Amino acid sequence: MRVVAVLVALAAVACGGQTFEQYLARGEKYAAEHKYAEAAIEFENAARLNHQSIKAQLELGDAYMALKRPSEAATAYSRACFITESDAAPCVRAADAALALQDYEDAEVYARLAVTKTPSSVDANLSLARTLVARQRFAQAEKYVRRAIELAPSDPRPLQMLAQLSLRRGDPFSAMAALKMAIGLDRKSGASHRDLAQVYFAMGRKDDAAEELQAALTIAPADLDAVRDYAQYLTDTNQCGEAERYWKEVAKQSPDPSGTLSLADYYVAAGRPDDALRTLEPLSNGTPPPASPPSCTTAATAARPARSRTRSSCATARTSTRWC
Repeated sequence: MRVVAVLVALAAVACGGQTFEQYLARGEKYAAEHKYAEAAIEFENAARLNHQSIKAQLELGDAYMALKRPSEAATAYSRACFITESDAAPCVRAADAALALQDYEDAEVYARLAVTKTPSSVDANLSLARTLVARQRFAQAEKYVRRAIELAPSDPRPLQMLAQLSLRRGDPFSAMAALKMAIGLDRKSGASHRDLAQVYFAMGRKDDAAEELQAALTIAPADLDAVRDYAQYLTDTNQCGEAERYWKEVAKQSPDPSGTLSLADYYVAAGRPDDALRTLEPLSNGTPPPASPPSCTTAATAARPARSRTRSSCATARTSTRWC
């Protein structure tokens, strides 16, 4: 085997002048510099020289994800999944990438491979649960969520997913109990506070929901899901001045037009059509919206699909939640 490895390395040098290690190192250097297009080329070259390198495929997938090319990333992750014999991680990444592409059948294949390769992996079991939820097979999903809880009783993530499943089947009290347990395990989990707020909204406990959203934003001010929910709460309760500030943050931080549309909806509902048209003008011109809307105040956040149209007052109907 040693002789074969040497011959392969010599052939690589003779043909292209670079070895697998050189391509990989250069790709990692480019990735560290956020030059993902260049990194992808180097990782592709490395993968061609060593088809069995899981590392090259995973780093190639990461580069493509950074380039917002999820299809190519999914292909790289899937290669890594089939190469590995006992590591669930590449298959989990392949499943998540396929899930993002709404390729639910392939996502389930990769997730089941992850569980088969490492049955004791919490990430593998949660990955399979996510894919089963996407395929509307909730009872099966809960089986793997509960297995993850048994495997890692101190990990809040399975409890968060159990809460999502409980709320889906119309049991907010079980969802609330699961999320309170998750918060007890990790009080700095902004996601648990945000999700508990959703449960409280479903139970009609708006003030309790607002407290949880404030806790989530204190822990993770860049969580746009929480910012959007809090903006919606402020709108529902006619706290229009504060609501505008948070809707502006939604528009500023959203990676797609949904945030801008939400801000425009707010202005229409607040009887400010001129501000709505001004907000929408960059979209109608075919250009991206400005870094922040006119006279926007800032607070870092991330994005999520817009809610329904606003009513004729500051208040907006709370519609579907974000579960699973």
